[in-house]
Amino acid sequence: TGFFFFFCKKKSDGYQRKLRWLQARFQEGLRIKMLPLPERGFIEYIPGDYAWRPIADAGEYFFIHCLWVVGKSRGQGFARLLLDVCVEDARRSGRRGVAMITSEGNWLISRKMLESYGFKSVEQYAGDSLGPFDLMVLPFKNGKSPTFTGHLKKTVSRAAPGFTVVRSDQCPYLSDATE
Repeated sequence: TGFFFFFCKKKSDGYQRKLRWLQARFQEGLRIKMLPLPERGFIEYIPGDYAWRPIADAGEYFFIHCLWVVGKSRGQGFARLLLDVCVEDARRSGRRGVAMITSEGNWLISRKMLESYGFKSVEQYAGDSLGPFDLMVLPFKNGKSPTFTGHLKKTVSRAAPGFTVVRSDQCPYLSDATE
């Protein structure tokens, strides 16, 4: 979702796809909070019913699509600051909590970072070639937590043998990575 770091590439396919994707998602309640310049980072989250991840029972949660801090801004506490903003927004909005999918070794934030903030793993998907993924939740109230849907497993099982790419326009870097 490094859309804001794509400003210098406004004519790129990834930028244009992300722009169209954002315009549609804002109508669903998508929120983006950016660090002030010269820092480089942002958080993108949405009401759980509209999350672009294979999850269920997340309607009362905010779901973080992307938390991204890069360059010299890393290691300065900015990810925690951005999480603070999201959590406060979720509390003010009467949400049950905040959720995010995490994984090591790819473009997602680490489980360890979310655990240090108080998130707990509520479900894991080991995956075949996809995983492992953790569904992490920071609950404010007791009740049902989000879960992975069977959709991810069905999608993977329908894929042909070999290399299959499942993507969306949510991340502008995917255009470059999948071409």
